[in-house]
Formats: sequence, C-alpha cells, structure tokens
Amino acid sequence: MAAASAVAHIKTPIVLFFGNVAGMQGELAALAGRERTVFGFPGVGGRLDGSVVRSVQIRQQPTTLGAPPAQRELLFQVARALRSAGFGVSIVADMAAWLDAHAAFIVPITAAVRTAGDSADALSRDPALLRLMVRATRETYGVLARLGRLTAPLNLRLLYRVMPVWFACRYWRRALQSEFGELAFVAHTRHAWPEFAALAKWVEEWFREAPAPAASGAAFHELIGLARQHTRATG
Repeated sequence: MAAASAVAHIKTPIVLFFGNVAGMQGELAALAGRERTVFGFPGVGGRLDGSVVRSVQIRQQPTTLGAPPAQRELLFQVARALRSAGFGVSIVADMAAWLDAHAAFIVPITAAVRTAGDSADALSRDPALLRLMVRATRETYGVLARLGRLTAPLNLRLLYRVMPVWFACRYWRRALQSEFGELAFVAHTRHAWPEFAALAKWVEEWFREAPAPAASGAAFHELIGLARQHTRATG
C-alpha cells in the first residue's frame, strides 16, 4: 500500500500493478487513481544466477491484463508494449476473478515448496506432501466454484476438479523434477513467502464466506499451517 501511495504523487498516465494483488484491487486503485490504474500478472518465471537471468515464458498462462471498461484503452496500450517485446498477452474481462483463481492455484504450491525446505526436488520426492498439496488445491478450486468465482483454465479445472488425486500427484512429481517446473513454478516463490502468506489469508476468507455445504478446507488449512510452522522454525 505504501508503494501505491507513493505512485499517487507521480505524474504518469498509466499505473500497472503487476502481480497477484487479490482482494486489494479496489484500495490500490483508489490510492493510485482509478482513471489510470490497470492490473496484470506476468506469464514468466525464472531466477537470477549471479548476473544471468534464467527465465521461461509460460505458454499455458500468458501475461494477463485486466481493467474496468473505462480503462480499456490504457489496457490496450500496455498489451501492445508487452507484445512488441515478445510476450504473449491475454486480456480478461474480470481480473479480480482471474487473480482469485491464480491464488487458488499458486498458494498451495508455494506452501508445499516452503514446507519442503524451498526445494522442488524435495517436494517431488515427498508423496504425502504432494498429495496434501493436490487435496488443498482441489479444496480452493471447490470453494471458488461454490462462490461462483472459479475462472481457472480448462486444463487446471480438469486436473483438480475431474482427474483423481493420484493423477495430479504424478503430474506434479514429473513437473517439479524438470527445469521448466523449477523456473516456472518454484524459483521465484522462494523469495516471496510474505506475499504468498498474505494471499493465504485472503484464501482462508473464502472458506468462511462460502455458503453451506462447502468444503471445510481441512487440507488447505493443514498445508498452510505446515508452511507457517516451517517459516517460524527457519526464520
């Protein structure tokens, strides 16, 4: 919020909040100026190795942008700039719903990686933790669906809403052992636990908000508890 307040004093025609700010869009736009605010999320993952940036574009999740109708022209300007730089771009009508769906997906992964000592390899070799991660994500997708806000891509809805748990565990075991899985899903999360911890609190609100009958969120709460415990133990 401090950054948004600082931006309010900068004369620029467009303010792009580029990350998962689920639950904070209204407040951020009010601080920065609604008439010039757009939201987005990068479809890129990577890490810094010394002075070398190693990254991959995530084909299944292109850089995504969204804004209210009044700011659509600003959105198109940002999209053109990103596309001219070689990035795939998707524009969505409901960015808030998109960010919620992304939080439902990435928070369990991040919590599991955190619990596994920030190691993709360790997570891939821990069947119980992988299973807990998958069950937690099935719960977050389920509660979003119950709230009428699930806008996840078809491939992820199939993975978490249709296919059995063992299938999703096998998929993630292989993905986490690959260079793509490391760069796309894990590398950046090692340095962003405070951000994801805040998102976890937002997701926890869904389980309290959802009408009955809704999932209890037992697996999700257990997984987040383990991640928080690991953080307290390791600093």
